Amino acid sequence: MEKPNALAQHLTLSALVSLLIVMSISSVHMLSASKAMQQTGRDYAEARHIRHGLLSVDGWSEKLTTLIDESYTRFRKSPELQSRLKPSLTKMLRTILILFEDRSRAQHAEPTILGVRIDDIFGARLATQVQRLKLKLIEGVFEQFRQYIPMLVDLILAELASMQPEVVSDFAKSLSEWINPQGLDGVDPRLTAISKRYECGSMTDEACQKQIQIRHQSARASIHFHSFLVLLCLFITCALMSIRKKHIRQLEMILILGIGTALWLSGILIPMISLEVCIDGLSFHLGNATIAFQDQVLFYQNKSVVDVVGLLLVNEKWSTNIVGLLVAVFSLVFPLFKIVGLTRMFFVPHGTQVNRVTYFFAMESSKYSMADVFVVALFMAYIGLDGLVGGQLDQLRDHPEPSTDIVVGAQGAQFEMGLFLFTGFCFFSIFLGRWVSKMRAEHAIRVSA
Repeated sequence: MEKPNALAQHLTLSALVSLLIVMSISSVHMLSASKAMQQTGRDYAEARHIRHGLLSVDGWSEKLTTLIDESYTRFRKSPELQSRLKPSLTKMLRTILILFEDRSRAQHAEPTILGVRIDDIFGARLATQVQRLKLKLIEGVFEQFRQYIPMLVDLILAELASMQPEVVSDFAKSLSEWINPQGLDGVDPRLTAISKRYECGSMTDEACQKQIQIRHQSARASIHFHSFLVLLCLFITCALMSIRKKHIRQLEMILILGIGTALWLSGILIPMISLEVCIDGLSFHLGNATIAFQDQVLFYQNKSVVDVVGLLLVNEKWSTNIVGLLVAVFSLVFPLFKIVGLTRMFFVPHGTQVNRVTYFFAMESSKYSMADVFVVALFMAYIGLDGLVGGQLDQLRDHPEPSTDIVVGAQGAQFEMGLFLFTGFCFFSIFLGRWVSKMRAEHAIRVSA
């Protein structure tokens, strides 16, 4: 038998130790960054959620108040708008005058004075003439009012143009209180918690959201960087395993299994897929004015394998519990037992019989774990979710109401680094199983009953 090269063994051992340390440190950093990414992602989506905008009474009240202020400012500075308002004001006053005139005619239709019939006072013949005179007087009064309508319109426009902004603000505030008389929304405790968490109480909503977004992107970038380091370490480990096909010591195998364990833990704990359904813009046209709501989030989720399993197991439906149990067994339990089985086998002395259960999980469990099937299913789910979300939002955009404009967001399902780490573990598990199977003869592994 060829003697092992001592220098090669020491170099391999040092490299494996360094790789395991780098992967462990990177995994810890990724776990910390993933928690930050999930928290900031939830907070960023909550701050932009539709319940705080389009579906919020306070949101509509704020939009209407702003609309009134802006409309009055434009009206005050534009003589053209004032002149364009004249016909409408004239028509409104004439309509009001016609209503009052009709009401007065109806009230004086009966030939009475102070509740006493005219024919009882003057007789039937004279009563008719008195009634005609009374109606003619009413018609004359309202005709005089009609002649004053242009003057009244000019006075109203002059008063509106000279009105102090504080009066308009008070009117807008009164309108806001009328829309939301009891403060139905109030201060949402979720938004208050977000404001305290990011210390943006004195900031505007847009500035606070920007700060949350920056932290979210920073956490995501950290995960991407450390994921690249982990996958690079995995590639180097596979290269060392390919070079050192013989004379692998137990310590070296333990380090290789430690690298596989770090990769597996990263794959199941780091988020694998995120889903955000968002409407970038929604505008309602009220005459010449527009009320617009921007960046309205309808749904957001960012989950890892462990998160998904936990959600499925705590669900009240037994069918969902079964799905969660199957995902846990095939993607969590089997890979863990495989690592434990391989570790146990390489601690067994040469020629010693190996327990059948240990041999099964070490050598044969890969074909039953279906981790590769899980990855393919996740890819299919991604394609399906992305297509479903895109199709529904496109339908909403293509068939809006006549007075509504909708700008659909481009975001939907998005892969996270946890999927690539878990996929890397799947390939590493297959590679490790085949590599170990080639070494079984050298290790003289025997299986006990």
